[in-house]
Amino acid sequence: MKSVEKGKKLFLSMVIAILAVSIITTAFSYFMQGNIAIVSGLTRTVVEAVLLYFIFKGKVWAKVIMIVLLIIVILAAVAAIIISPNTMIIILMIVYILSVYIIGISQSVKTYLKSINQK
Repeated sequence: MKSVEKGKKLFLSMVIAILAVSIITTAFSYFMQGNIAIVSGLTRTVVEAVLLYFIFKGKVWAKVIMIVLLIIVILAAVAAIIISPNTMIIILMIVYILSVYIIGISQSVKTYLKSINQK
């Protein structure tokens, strides 16, 4: 049972980190690029929030989609860093790499998600 609680706390911490980074990068993009950036940023944040909600509810399909999307963003961030190093992109990439680990590999989160599916 201790692993389930640890997994839940780890997962919720990751959710807060992902959403915080998304909101902050959306705000910075808005100030740098205007309305187009806020539309894409808010869309990304809403999609992430919906997928994270379904993962929290134990849906495996949401977990797979989220991991694939995170990996795509990580690859794009690597390309962006090569072209033009940026602190926000580096922070986003670090949070997303840790998120892929937490959702995909962390044993306590797997235990937590498995316990939800058994309810």
